[in-house]
Amino acid sequence: SEIGYFLELGIGTPYVVLSFLVDTGSANVVIAGTQSEGVLPTFDPSRSSTFINTNRTVTINYLQGGGFTGYIGTDRLQFVSFDVSGVSVAVIKSSWNLFSFKKKWQGVLGLAYDDLLKVCW
Repeated sequence: SEIGYFLELGIGTPYVVLSFLVDTGSANVVIAGTQSEGVLPTFDPSRSSTFINTNRTVTINYLQGGGFTGYIGTDRLQFVSFDVSGVSVAVIKSSWNLFSFKKKWQGVLGLAYDDLLKVCW
């Protein structure tokens, strides 16, 4: 189905506004870090003064058949009127069948409980 809830959030310093797919079935924060499957804009961690690369790689396969490979880092997320620092994020280096909804989103905001984390970062 092509139905989903989206939320615009700022990420990094200075922040870049991206559209996130709200996902209640995962607990991961995932962002398009390179031009992947024609998705624009993307997040370039080298332009964020608050991004910290943990030097850990990740591969996640979602149940709908899509997935990605990338690396883990931390940065700040801005939610309308407040910032959250040190948020663990997966930065996508390459992906497959991940972006749908006519490419209207550049990240996934997982809101599920920790037991559903695909990766323990």
